[in-house]
Amino acid sequence: SRLPTGVAILPAVPAMAESAQDECISRVIASSVAENAAIDMDRAGDVKGAIAKYEESERELAAAIAAAVPSHAEDHPKLVQHRKEVLSRIQHLKSLNGKPATIPVEDQIKAVQLGMA
Repeated sequence: SRLPTGVAILPAVPAMAESAQDECISRVIASSVAENAAIDMDRAGDVKGAIAKYEESERELAAAIAAAVPSHAEDHPKLVQHRKEVLSRIQHLKSLNGKPATIPVEDQIKAVQLGMA
């Protein structure tokens, strides 16, 4: 069985609450969507596609980190750590020159639970 990876926002942000959604939450959601696509590609052996999606996820995470304080200060260190994990995965995949990953994605990218609402 696969271990959960990616970003889980708890409690879930209702789809109708776009007026309450701030920059940080929007960026975290965008990052999570890109990361999930990257993980699917990574597991399927599409290294090039996975790298592109991980890089998209990393850019969104960087923007979320920049917007996290003050409203989401408690999540800031979690976002920073998660971005480091995504960057580590990108570095690993790039080092393989197109060959399949030698480290399972779950060993590099851990699930993170955020408190943002």
